[in-house]
Amino acid sequence: MRRPPAAPAGPQSLVVAETEVDTAQIAMKNGDQLWFAGPHAAGLAVGRLLPGAAAPQGRFALKRRRARALAKSERQPSEHLLDPAQLELYPAPPRDWTRLDPSTPPALTAAADSLVTDFTSYMRSRGWNTDFFNGSIRTLRIVTGHLGAEAPIQECDIRALASMSADLQGARVINYLRQRGLLATQPPTDPCIARARHHATAITRPAFSTAVHTFIDVLLGQGSTSSRARSPKTVENYVGAILATLEVWIADGITDPREISRKHIEDVLEPLRGDQARRLHTALRSFFRALKRERLVFRDPARSASLTSSRSVPTALPSDRIASLLDRLGDPRDRLMVALVAVYALLPGQLAHLRRSDPDSSNPHFFVTRNTAVDDSGPPISAGVVQLLFQRVGLPASRLRVDRIVDEARHSADPVRLMELFGLSNLSATRYVLSAHPERKTSPIVP
Repeated sequence: MRRPPAAPAGPQSLVVAETEVDTAQIAMKNGDQLWFAGPHAAGLAVGRLLPGAAAPQGRFALKRRRARALAKSERQPSEHLLDPAQLELYPAPPRDWTRLDPSTPPALTAAADSLVTDFTSYMRSRGWNTDFFNGSIRTLRIVTGHLGAEAPIQECDIRALASMSADLQGARVINYLRQRGLLATQPPTDPCIARARHHATAITRPAFSTAVHTFIDVLLGQGSTSSRARSPKTVENYVGAILATLEVWIADGITDPREISRKHIEDVLEPLRGDQARRLHTALRSFFRALKRERLVFRDPARSASLTSSRSVPTALPSDRIASLLDRLGDPRDRLMVALVAVYALLPGQLAHLRRSDPDSSNPHFFVTRNTAVDDSGPPISAGVVQLLFQRVGLPASRLRVDRIVDEARHSADPVRLMELFGLSNLSATRYVLSAHPERKTSPIVP
C-alpha cells in the first residue's frame, strides 16, 4: 500500500458541523458534515431558498429560529438613548455612523418598536408597497434602536446613516418623523449658495475671497444694512460671472479690490459682445456697489463704466427645428411640458411650480417625479428635470418661448395683449411687435 502524501505545512483543523447539503449540493437528512479546514478545505456552501419554495423545516430551521430568538432576547438597549429632559450644554459634533456595527443591533425600546410598527402601517395606508420600502424601515429601526424615540432625532443623523448603503433610505423616514414631531430639522443649505460659497473660498487672494463672501452676504440681504434678498440662483450666477475676471486681475498682480479702476473694468468688457458682455457688466456693477456699501472699497469703479451693445431682436424659429418636436419624446410628462412651452410660452420655473386645481395626491404640483410624488412636504420638481428635458430635445425652453411670442405678435400686433398673455414688460412687448412688424418702426404702435 502506498503511503499518502505528506500533509502540507501549516496548521490544520478538523471541523464537524451540521449542514443541510453536502459539497455536491445534495440534500442530507439528519446528517452532519466532516471536513478539513485550511488551504485544502472543501468549498462547502449552504443552498439558498429558491423563490416560491416552502420555508425550511426540520431540526436545522428550528435551531436557527431558536438561535435568532435567543440572540434577540439577549440584546440590550443602546447606551446612547436620547433623553428629552437632558438640556444641550453645547452643540455636539455630527455622529460618525460609519463605525456602526450592524451585527449586534441594540434592542428596541417600547416606544421605538411602536414607532416602527406605526411607520409600516402608515406606508400601507398610503397605498405604498412596503416590499419596496424595506430600506426605509431598516433605517428607522437602526436610528431609533441607537437613539430611541423619546426625543427628536437630528435630520443629519438620518441622512448620514442613509448615505452609507444603498440598502438604507432616509427620505420617507424624514417626512414621517417630521409629521410625528420627532425630527430636529437640519438647517437648509441651498446648493446654489453652497456652490457660490465654495467658489469664494477657492479664490487664492484673501482680500478678493473676503470681498466675494461679503458680496454674497449683501445679495442674501445679510449685509450691514437691510436689503432685498436675491434668489439663490441669482447669487450663484452673479458670483460665477465675475470669477474669471477676478482671476485675471489676480494673475496681473492685483492683490486687493481697492486697486481696481474704471479702466480695468472697461478692458475686460471691451472684447465681449451681446449677452456675455451685459451679464459681466451687471455682475461687476452689483459687486462693487456691494463692496462700496460695506466699505471694503473707497470708490465704485464700475459706476461710471458704460457698456455699448445692441439688444438682439426676437426672431422666430426655423420651421424644421420645431417640426415633429413632440415625436422625439416618448414620456407623456415630457411631451406635455414641451407643449405647454410651445403653446403658452411658460418659463421653466413656471413648469416646475405649476399646481393642480384639484389635487388628489400628497403632492399638489402638476408635474412630479418618482421621489416628489411620495414626499409629504409636497416639493416641486427640480429645475434640473426641466433643463434635462430640453437638452434631450436639443432646443432651449427660452428659445421655444420666444418663438411662441413672436408668432402671437405677428397675428395681433398689440403689445398690450402680449403683456397680458405672457407677462411681458412694456418695453419687451414693444420689441416683439417691432420684430414681427418692422414697418412699424417709423410709425407709432396703435393697439
